[in-house]
Amino acid sequence: MKKIRIALLVVCIILAVSLLAACNHEHHYVDEVIEEATCTEDGVIESVCSICGNSKGKETVPALGHAYDLDEDENKVWLTSDSRHWHECTRCGLKEDEGTHSYNAENVCSVCGFMMFSFKETEGGYILTSFEGATDVVTVPSTYDGKAVVAIGESAFASKTNKISHITEITIPSSIKRIERNAFSGCNDLTKVHAESLEAWLGIKFDNNFANPIAGGAELYFGAAKAEGAITIPDGVVSIGNYAFYGLGTLTGVHIQGSNLTSIGYRAFEGAFKEGEPNIQISVDSIAAWCAIDFCPDAHDVDACSANPLSLGAKLVAGGNEVKDTLDLADVSKIGSYAFYGYGAITHVNLTSAVTEVGRYAFANCKNITSVSIDGIDAVPASLFEGCEKIDSITLSGVEEIGARAFYNCPLVSEVALPSGLTSVGSQAFAACSALASVTGGEDLVNVGYYAFDETALFDLAEGVTQAAPVYVAHVLIGIKGNINVLNDPLSKLEVQAGTVVIADGALANIANLRQIVLPSSLLYIGDSAFRNTSSSASLNEVTFGGSEKSIGAYAFAGNTALTYIAIPASVESIGEHAFTGCTRLADVYAQSLESWCGITFANAQANPLNVAHRLHIGEYDPDNKSAVLTELVIPDGVEKISAYAFTGLSNVSYVVLPSSVTKIGDGAFANCNLLSAIYYDGEEDAFGDVTIGENAYVATVYYFKAEA
Repeated sequence: MKKIRIALLVVCIILAVSLLAACNHEHHYVDEVIEEATCTEDGVIESVCSICGNSKGKETVPALGHAYDLDEDENKVWLTSDSRHWHECTRCGLKEDEGTHSYNAENVCSVCGFMMFSFKETEGGYILTSFEGATDVVTVPSTYDGKAVVAIGESAFASKTNKISHITEITIPSSIKRIERNAFSGCNDLTKVHAESLEAWLGIKFDNNFANPIAGGAELYFGAAKAEGAITIPDGVVSIGNYAFYGLGTLTGVHIQGSNLTSIGYRAFEGAFKEGEPNIQISVDSIAAWCAIDFCPDAHDVDACSANPLSLGAKLVAGGNEVKDTLDLADVSKIGSYAFYGYGAITHVNLTSAVTEVGRYAFANCKNITSVSIDGIDAVPASLFEGCEKIDSITLSGVEEIGARAFYNCPLVSEVALPSGLTSVGSQAFAACSALASVTGGEDLVNVGYYAFDETALFDLAEGVTQAAPVYVAHVLIGIKGNINVLNDPLSKLEVQAGTVVIADGALANIANLRQIVLPSSLLYIGDSAFRNTSSSASLNEVTFGGSEKSIGAYAFAGNTALTYIAIPASVESIGEHAFTGCTRLADVYAQSLESWCGITFANAQANPLNVAHRLHIGEYDPDNKSAVLTELVIPDGVEKISAYAFTGLSNVSYVVLPSSVTKIGDGAFANCNLLSAIYYDGEEDAFGDVTIGENAYVATVYYFKAEA
């Protein structure tokens, strides 16, 4: 108890001493904010001792005043929108000096410096890259910073925000030569577009349909004149570009003066003509002037040309006379691409040697042509009469080549006589001519493209016949009609008929259950993908060459996973690219001689079967007495050239002996010969230095010796 009393006494003494000290300390005052000062209102602070809480009194803090961001010259920085400008206090947000932009001749606000347009420099001047204004009526400047504005950039006026979509009128100066992709995409309220002249408008290159401001249906004016009704293309105009009148919708006709117009671009007149107008007329001074025009020179989309107004229902008037029925081409030397594409008024076309140039698709989709006569045109271009569904008569004379799809989908044609001198028929040239049952002539053919006669009556089996059969056009094997149903089907071993000179491109590709092919001694040309079979039905395991073959096409044997050997005859001069790609089981390659093998032109490494098989035999293939695999490669004396890729992939040869007769070793000739370490050259080092050696020809050490005579 006594101890407790003593402790309480000590505490009381300490408290007393502390109180005495508090009454005699030095005050430490700090300012406490009672009311914050603002930009416009005073504030209040109070000084209070941090030890005892004693107050020194309150003071007034003056209003802070407004504060602004300043530029490097200590001037207030303007804040802007698309239509207004102002200064804004960084503390309270108060806006001052607010007003509407006032633009000078350079389209810059004279008060705040806001630019309605942005630019970037390019060759020849500036590109307008964006529009930031809020005006409904816009004039694109012709100059900026002393140079011409030559282009409007991609998406420059595109409706990123609602403000842009409210542009209702725009003027484009003659300085503009290009408008980039989607420059006016989404400008849905645009109703008027002004150009200085028709010539200036036609001088603009539009990158796509939404590069053209009239694409959404805006009216087009040349000066004060509205582009409507029948317009005249002046003689000085040489081209009408892509999308030039796309979407205009006001034209009823076009008159082309003179003969200087040489091209009309892709979709140039799509949507350009007045809807429902029954008599749209295109007039030219002569049929030759019309035929000299190339349509869609930069495009190949037959289904969306729309460059040629004839394809949109317009009629053609040449020299005051409507072009219809039999097309008179007596004074015509050139017929441009798409010249009469989709024109329904002509029924007969006669092409003679007077016409020296004919463009692709020139008569495609002419739905009322019934007969065609071609005499002396060396090459019938691609898709010339594609889709002419009423043609039932084709007469050909003096033709050397027929291009791809030239007569594609002419379903009424039942017979065709191929002329002498014709050497090539392109891919799908007569495909989908469903009534075509007779093809005669063609004795000079050396090339027939993929599916040239596909979907024709040539491939129809006679009623009641189920047995598959090869199909020939002249001396060309073009395919097989019917199916080889089982492995022991008589056609599972196909003996190509004697006299066959050509296997058409793709003729025997992807044919299930075709096991063996025996080629005749007459065969010279094996087409691209002739025996290609990359499907799950791959079954070809043996090919017997006739011995006269000159060329083997690209991908000719590609994908034949059952093929284990190939014997290339000495007659072969060239093998196309990837001819043996995917022949995964190919193990042995036979060449009749090294001389002949060294001279073959291989299109690439994958053209050479050694690239897959890696083993080479010299001599005839004999299943009962197979020749030994070549392990020492001694090139015979007299060989002058070793072709590119000749021995690529030959993996079991450790050295090569070259005669002094060799003057050239092609690219990759001994590439990927994994064991090759030495090349022995029968001659001096200086002489070897004169040999032309291609890229990646070999990786080996060269040694020099002189064989004894």
